[in-house]
Amino acid sequence: MNEMKRLLSPLLGLGITFGALFLQAPQIYVCLRKKSVEGLAPMSIYASSLSPLLYCLYSFRKGNEIHTWAENLILLAQNMVLVVLLWIY
Repeated sequence: MNEMKRLLSPLLGLGITFGALFLQAPQIYVCLRKKSVEGLAPMSIYASSLSPLLYCLYSFRKGNEIHTWAENLILLAQNMVLVVLLWIY
């Protein structure tokens, strides 16, 4: 049973991190294709960027292993792309 837990835990972490890659991707794709951010609420994008930013800073400062907070780093990067698109369009 312990062997299964040891194998399953990293696989689940990898799956969550991989899934995070596609969380904001459809929104980014539509904004780039239409060259418009119509329908996006700027405050919502800014607010949704704050939580992953703070979590990444905290985890980095505490010396946590990156695989424990990589999904938040990916979410932060995607949100920053949306922020830049807000500023451009």
